[in-house]
Amino acid sequence: KEPNVAPRPPPQNLAYALDNHNASMDLDSAMVNVLIGLQHRDLTPEDYELLLRLDEQVAPKTVSSNTIRNFKTETIDLTIAGELCTICMEVYEVGQTRKFLPCTHHFHSDCIEMWLTNSSVNCPIDNLPVEPS
Repeated sequence: KEPNVAPRPPPQNLAYALDNHNASMDLDSAMVNVLIGLQHRDLTPEDYELLLRLDEQVAPKTVSSNTIRNFKTETIDLTIAGELCTICMEVYEVGQTRKFLPCTHHFHSDCIEMWLTNSSVNCPIDNLPVEPS
């Protein structure tokens, strides 16, 4: 039985993908060849382990605590209580705090801090970056 084999991309596409501006990790040529080869065959459990180890080397993109600290913060009062934080899907309660992103979306302070320091550099609603590039 023939293994599932994807067609090889043109060499210029590989060169572009591995260009210094596009590859953020220093990989030796042997590793690059292994990774290119993974595209053209079925993955094994060993391949999966290799990819997990490589993924651990990629630093997550996060927002600095200084940037988060500078977002407008508001204490919830009776006029706002009952609105929904779309990260945790719970309503704001009197006395809690919420933060506003530059796009004007707002979330519980703790929710958006966790989101921006662990998950993303973008607003969870509109996916706009919270910091200028």
